[in-house]
Amino acid sequence: ESLFWDDPPGEDLLRSLTSLGQMVPALAEIVDDRPRILAGRARVLALRRLPGRTLAARVVAWPGPECGQSPPVWRGLIYLASNMGREVTEAMLVKAGRYFTAHVPGPEFFRLAGPYLGPAVTGGMRRLTQWLELPAAADDLLFSGTVPLAGAAALAGMGQEDFDALRPWLGRVRWSANT
Repeated sequence: ESLFWDDPPGEDLLRSLTSLGQMVPALAEIVDDRPRILAGRARVLALRRLPGRTLAARVVAWPGPECGQSPPVWRGLIYLASNMGREVTEAMLVKAGRYFTAHVPGPEFFRLAGPYLGPAVTGGMRRLTQWLELPAAADDLLFSGTVPLAGAAALAGMGQEDFDALRPWLGRVRWSANT
């Protein structure tokens, strides 16, 4: 499974792998004498659909406490660094934020992950901070596209009883960033 952005392989990736082969290795670490994919899961899944193809992977290892990061934070940074070219959506920001804030305080998440998330996090840092203060149960509203990151302030202003009562409605309407 992926650390936080678990997208299935797209047709463009399959076409590229079919016509050009694998150009970028997956990143893996060895855990209990078995490889665990840190980055490149979509390539792994795509190559499984192409008979006779073998995954190229580079093994990386946590350098130890001297790197200044715990193993989960180091894994997350490896994952983000390997995905730097991707366009990062609001849902992706929240997924990354949930992963990192389970291991470090919010400000540390922004300091560490911000350079890898680029403009996506810079422009929405306040909104993302507000969203991450919401219960994770609210995330499906963002992931489904009905409530944008900008809706965090409105959701944060609701008590649990109001949120529970409005949840069915919130899941059916579409907010814009301005409303």
